[in-house]
Amino acid sequence: MALVRKYISYLIFLFVPVFSLISRMLSIIFPPVKGLWVFGSWQGNKYADNARYLFEYVNREHPEIRAVWLTGNPEVLEHVRSLGFNARMKSGLIGYFLTLRAEAVVLTHFPSAIWCDVNRFALSSRSNIIQLYHGIHMKKFGYKEEDIPLKRKVFAFLFSTLYDCNFLIATARETRRIYASIFPIPKERIVVTGYPRHDAFFDGESALTWPRKDKLATKILYAPTFRVTTDKELALISDYGFDHGMIEDFLVRHNAELYIRLHPSHDNASGMEIVRKIEECSRIHFFNQGDITELMRDFDIVVSDYSSVYLDFIFMDRPVVFAAFDLEDYVKHIGFYYDYSESSPGPKAGDWPEVMAFIEEAMEEPDKYAADRKRVREFFHDFYDGDNSRRVFEEILRRMPGRQA
Repeated sequence: MALVRKYISYLIFLFVPVFSLISRMLSIIFPPVKGLWVFGSWQGNKYADNARYLFEYVNREHPEIRAVWLTGNPEVLEHVRSLGFNARMKSGLIGYFLTLRAEAVVLTHFPSAIWCDVNRFALSSRSNIIQLYHGIHMKKFGYKEEDIPLKRKVFAFLFSTLYDCNFLIATARETRRIYASIFPIPKERIVVTGYPRHDAFFDGESALTWPRKDKLATKILYAPTFRVTTDKELALISDYGFDHGMIEDFLVRHNAELYIRLHPSHDNASGMEIVRKIEECSRIHFFNQGDITELMRDFDIVVSDYSSVYLDFIFMDRPVVFAAFDLEDYVKHIGFYYDYSESSPGPKAGDWPEVMAFIEEAMEEPDKYAADRKRVREFFHDFYDGDNSRRVFEEILRRMPGRQA
């Protein structure tokens, strides 16, 4: 069965350029509908990230725009509709023609040969793609030219439109510089607006800060960065002194709860021994559901390693503990665009006992690293005003033929 799926994916891979050509011709017969904007994120599997927050802004502030959320997940479809918004499945003729005729196509991920936030087969070089992206690259991304195998070079030639977009947004002039070095997009089409999802960290005009309102227990989030396999990600727990009994006792003493969120690419951890042991605890929880941005507002402390989740969390000026257990190996095989010690505003732990000691310190002295958090936030974010969605919306209109903000 796996072999059959593999060959089916190869067939789809080969026919994508054909579909793109067909869609380009159809888009001449069926031109874009003014005011029709389609949105999608995470290959159509989630209602989350920058696309979600711009989508909600457009629905709230600009009813003249027909905003449609496209998804490949029936549960997401029902959820978005339950919020009172327009949503459709991205597959089928309806999803195809909505994508084909959209005046703007808003994404959080660059399309692959097969997967896409909206209907992959309706995209062509005539599509007006707005790339909101989904992360901030502190760790290195991409390949050196000499490391790219021949099949990837052929792929890049056949699918040279994968990175095409009207514009790509960035959080700061500094991140714009990095994006220009890793994506084949002209620098003038990389625009510093801030990420729409960061608007969620503002309550009106003020940023949400420590402590949380209506706080019942201290909530701690552990969110490591992507590893190639679930096993490697779970090894960050099992191989570095994670004593679930000791940690459970700590959490009880401090009236706290620990939530473990693996990278979104890994949702197959259930059934593993370390997971079963943790699931027996009353104050340690695995969870991978929901929009991390929305959920992050409810956490008091974040524990991470090299994930850009902490660059979101510092908007609220709350403590971060860095569980950089495999730093030496990570630097050797992946690397960073910036000095890690300077761009990680918090204590660095070498194992879980140290993590828990630093968590205790953060509870007692939440402002100890406040100056470092402010310095790093200002380096990676040019805007701190909760107005990023408006800037993106106006940029879409400014760059759209026949439109103006």
